Amino acid sequence: MKRGGILDIVRDIKKYKFFLVNFVKYELKLRYKNTKLGFLWVFLSPLLYFALFAFIFSFVIRGGMKNYKLFFLSGLVPWMILNNTILTQIPAVINNSELFKKVAVPKFIFPLSVNIARYVDNFVFLLILFLIFLLSGGKLLLIHLWVIPILFLFFMTTMSVGIIFSVINVFFRDWEYIVNILFQVLFFSLPIIYPLNLIPQKLRFIFKLNPFYYYIEVFHTLFYYQRNIFKSHLLIITIVSFSLLILSLGVIYYSENKIIFRLSD
Repeated sequence: MKRGGILDIVRDIKKYKFFLVNFVKYELKLRYKNTKLGFLWVFLSPLLYFALFAFIFSFVIRGGMKNYKLFFLSGLVPWMILNNTILTQIPAVINNSELFKKVAVPKFIFPLSVNIARYVDNFVFLLILFLIFLLSGGKLLLIHLWVIPILFLFFMTTMSVGIIFSVINVFFRDWEYIVNILFQVLFFSLPIIYPLNLIPQKLRFIFKLNPFYYYIEVFHTLFYYQRNIFKSHLLIITIVSFSLLILSLGVIYYSENKIIFRLSD
């Protein structure tokens, strides 16, 4: 099979799982190194973040909605999963340039380890969402099991985009700052702080052209509207996730030598 395929990446992960596990541990320890509260920041940081945003936007935008806080948080959580995980992977190759050049492991391991480490935070985001959901009077139903495959698709998406962006960042060092700005704009272009029905009907198709729209809406559907997700939304997310995975594998494998050469400059 041609190197760079999905089966190759699975075999590489199994073969180098020792390095991957240890690098994930290193990422987790590094993030909270020299802090007084240490790992407690995994819980405190998202709690403070959610509380601040929920307080602000509850008084700014309501749109006549009941339980606006739950609507907002059910959109903010998937956004945080996408945003934080992707952005922290962008400098992964550059920050580990010496290891990248010297250690004989598949190079996708570096952004992948960062991606896995960030999912510790992501599970905390989900726990907070479930807690707010239950406190708001929601009831856990079988439809909420959809969170499991959806989270897997999220993982594939964040890993794939993170790999692609980390490679671009090697050749174009301004990329990290550009993406940060783009993601700030993207936040307000998604139905996170407002429902799509506040947008004129003739303009809604523009929002639906953004694949991230469907990542937000599946959470709104499950936790705010408490309905089964639309099959069309799940299909779009699945196609986007696997397409990005294939693209990212091609990018990292076929640019590996160029990356090493660039990092050696």
